[in-house]
This record gives sequence, structure tokens and C-alpha cells, in this order.
Amino acid sequence: MENITAIDPNQLPLFTDMLTVEQEERITFAKTDATKQMKRQLDEVLRKVEIVADAGFTSDKFGYSTECGKYTREINVNRWNEQPKYVEVELDRFEGNFYIIFDEYFAHKNEIVKRKATVDLRGDKLECYWLNNSSRKMKPATILANIAKAADKAKAEYKRANAVKSNVEYTIDKYKKLYPEAEVTAGKGYTRGRNYTEFDTVRVQFKSGSYVVFEVYSTPDKEYVHEKYDAKFKNSRIDEIMDYFNAQ
Repeated sequence: MENITAIDPNQLPLFTDMLTVEQEERITFAKTDATKQMKRQLDEVLRKVEIVADAGFTSDKFGYSTECGKYTREINVNRWNEQPKYVEVELDRFEGNFYIIFDEYFAHKNEIVKRKATVDLRGDKLECYWLNNSSRKMKPATILANIAKAADKAKAEYKRANAVKSNVEYTIDKYKKLYPEAEVTAGKGYTRGRNYTEFDTVRVQFKSGSYVVFEVYSTPDKEYVHEKYDAKFKNSRIDEIMDYFNAQ
């Protein structure tokens, strides 16, 4: 009689790794769907290029890439009500992009930089929040006009910032000459409330501890008192303060 040896089910990795027809179909679907999505994104970029070129955009006003690639992802090939089974699958992926280019003043470095901003396609119109500060869709010609406006705005902000910078230096020098014993320094001030605004200041600090802070803008000799502090008055007794008021 032939000897029959029992086989341990745990020793059958070859068979447990095999996929069913249904599981193979899920992999095929994932690959097909990824390829379709890649092609849709590629077509959208090419469509954007077409409509901005027709609107008169020159090559320095936009950029794009049509690069495609592949990546590996684990997908569950089982049904939702079954124990998950994950399989590594190589899928197509669109890695290109489209963007418009416009000038923007960068205060931190005091320079005009080229800003690249993504654009959404809405039919034959474009949407670019970063340029327009609005999610409203616009004609490509309007976007092009707004790029020109952004360039003018950047130049004006750069010119104004450097005029203020020059005036701060002038104001510091002026008060150093008027009050050689005082410490005169540049700084920043901020408006209070919902609308946050930053402005340049010059602080004149006296040995007594008293000081005056001026708001400084672009026009020389037109600074405004932002804050003042009288150290002597602050440390006076109440009777001295009342006598001071009485003598006014």
C-alpha cells in the first residue's frame, strides 16, 4: 500500500498567492483608470497651452510640462466585505503641470520676483486665485491684462518701499542731529483691529526714559506721532500731576 503523507495547509504559499479572475480584473481596472486619468490631465494641460497662446500670451507669461511617469501603489483586490488582500501594482501618473507667471513684490527681500501660479480650466475660461485674489473664472485675455497690472503694481510697491526706506534713514539722521544725546532707531508699527497693517517707525528714546515714536512714510518731514511716553509724568505723585494740570 502506498504511503500518503498529510500536507500542512500553511505550507502552500504558492497557491495562496495566486489571484482569482475577479481579483485580476480589479487590478486591470485600477491600471486602466490610472491611465485614463493621466491622459485627461495631459489633455487639460495641452488645452490650457492652446487657449493662452490664442489669447496672446508670450512664453515669459506661462510655463508647462507634459511629463508622465509610473508609480507603485498597493490596492485591495478583495471585495469590501472580505478580508483585505493588498497587491502592489504599477500605475501610470501625470507629473506635468501648467502655470502662469507674473511679477510680485517680495517685501522681505525688497525685490520683485517671478511668481508661478497654477490655473484651473473652466470651459474656455481660466481661474487663478493667486493672481486675481478671486476664484472667479475669467477669459484668458483678462488674465493676461491682470498679469500686466500685477507688473505695474509690483513696480509701484518696490518704488514706494524704497522711498520709505530712504525717508526712514533721513528721519533718523534728522533726529540724531536735533537730539544727539538720544537713541534714535528704526522699527515697525502695526494698526489694531481687523485690518492688519504694518508701517515703518522711528523711535527717539531719551535718557530720562521718555520717548516718542513716529510713523514714517515716503514723504520727508511728514512723520506722524504714533506714540509718546513721558517718564517723568508717569513717575510723578498725584499732587504734582494735579498741580501740572492746574497750571495749564
